[in-house]
Amino acid sequence: MLEMCPKQPEPLITAAIFTYRRPRLLEKTLKSVVSQTYRNIKICVYDDASDDETEQIVRTYSDIDNRVSYYRHRVNVGVIKNWNFGFRRVATEYFSLLSDDEQLLPDVYKSALDLFDKHPDCAFIALAPIRVNDKNVKLSYFNSLDPGYYRPSEGFKLLLENGMPCLPATVFKTKFAMDTPIFGDNNCYMDDFLWFLKIASKYPFVTSSDLGAIDIIHSSAESSKSELKNYWPTCPERIHLLISHLDFPASVKMYAEKKLFQRYKHRLIFSLVSSLSRGYLSEVEECLNIIKNYLKSNYIVLVLRLLIKVNNKYPNLISLLTKFIVKNKFKIYDRYIFLKTLFS
Repeated sequence: MLEMCPKQPEPLITAAIFTYRRPRLLEKTLKSVVSQTYRNIKICVYDDASDDETEQIVRTYSDIDNRVSYYRHRVNVGVIKNWNFGFRRVATEYFSLLSDDEQLLPDVYKSALDLFDKHPDCAFIALAPIRVNDKNVKLSYFNSLDPGYYRPSEGFKLLLENGMPCLPATVFKTKFAMDTPIFGDNNCYMDDFLWFLKIASKYPFVTSSDLGAIDIIHSSAESSKSELKNYWPTCPERIHLLISHLDFPASVKMYAEKKLFQRYKHRLIFSLVSSLSRGYLSEVEECLNIIKNYLKSNYIVLVLRLLIKVNNKYPNLISLLTKFIVKNKFKIYDRYIFLKTLFS
């Protein structure tokens, strides 16, 4: 009489990995996910029509580990559609989202599930990241989000003032996080942050000082993020949409709108400086017009026009400054947070 094999439990967590033409980085990501100490997971790789060895690398894992599945789009659909495609196919109780250049630390799922057991009402558990650059040099380990359990009003304020958690170091409870897609139809660099805010406005969450992921910061990615198309006109539209859906008093909504547009203005200025350093003068003028006519910040326009004159006289200065900021932004931010904590 044949012995029946014990039935395998249904996967509890989906690890959705999104990739395009970075097979060597993807291999490191996959290795970090299959090596998790918590084993009851489903690993889904969504390939945006790579034409290299990406599929071959994934198959080397899926052939020996039935938790790994692979989907390749026939044609390149773009980052946003690829992420939304994978996001909508999550069918497990929990999930996490990873780019192909991010790596999980071995206990991230175990740590998150332990915290979910203690706080079953939470929409997500955010662990701390280690941030490194392309050369594997540590940039930051300081977690700007104080560890703790946060109810909707206080959690919303925490994220509004300190920024979003590190996405790969965060595990979500599906029934709470699937209310809205992360991305809209058009590029908006703030989409993931606004998504976190919308969740935090409705549900509790927990932040932890336990390390959960390695987040690799690429200078080339920072440059692409600074392109004006990622900021205008979609970001203001998304901000207004979020504010309109908040179930908070009018004073809180006004404060949230003010803080979000401050953040937007800072990123728009970075976009202008980046465009200036690359010689994209039409984008520079467009940024100035948006800051002046939409954000009504005339004094900032005057300062920026002075910066443009300096750049005309010393053309390499702005480029060097931009590279320095991109390279050292987490060191600068760590020191800012340290001083802010020290004097608060």
